[in-house]
Amino acid sequence: MNKLVFISHNHFNKEIAREIGLLFAAQNINVWFDEWNIAPGESIPSKVNNGLEICTHFLLLWSEKASKAPWVKAETNAIIGRMLSTDGVKFIPVMLDSTPLPTIISSYKYIKYGSGTEKDKSKIVQSVTGKEPTMNFSRAIVKKYNEVVFDAGNDDAFNIKVCPQCGEDTVKQQRFTDYEHDENYYSISCKSCGWSEWTQ
Repeated sequence: MNKLVFISHNHFNKEIAREIGLLFAAQNINVWFDEWNIAPGESIPSKVNNGLEICTHFLLLWSEKASKAPWVKAETNAIIGRMLSTDGVKFIPVMLDSTPLPTIISSYKYIKYGSGTEKDKSKIVQSVTGKEPTMNFSRAIVKKYNEVVFDAGNDDAFNIKVCPQCGEDTVKQQRFTDYEHDENYYSISCKSCGWSEWTQ
């Protein structure tokens, strides 16, 4: 069964949630992260509910802000309900500060994220895979970035398949010829965010 990690967090901890999401993605682990899984116009409750129903791992980013967040509470209660009826999901609390966990989940072994060191990140990956990451965080991210953005089998001027700035596949390439100097110029731009680049 393919692993899917649901990252429950408060918006004040969004940056850390995104970093952890990238960490999993770089290790080829599927992630449910609201910023990536909910598109404009989609029902937030419906998408969140679907993520909670299909995830294999529930990663709770716990902090003082999270302890007061209604969405975090609702997601946690939903996953506890699922755990009572099935053993198909693993609950992993990640402590971002010293705020105590609620009594009902205090018996679960937690991970202290601290300052987000390589050791902290390695523990989080191990909690899902059962083994250490194949490479350090920075190298893994760069490798995944190159896999996603560049098309090694393409022999055009840029070898880019998605926008390196926004990630959309709305990139367009053009060629311009300077007949006076007998030179070709190539440009690529993204219709979604406006990113562009050119080369000779």
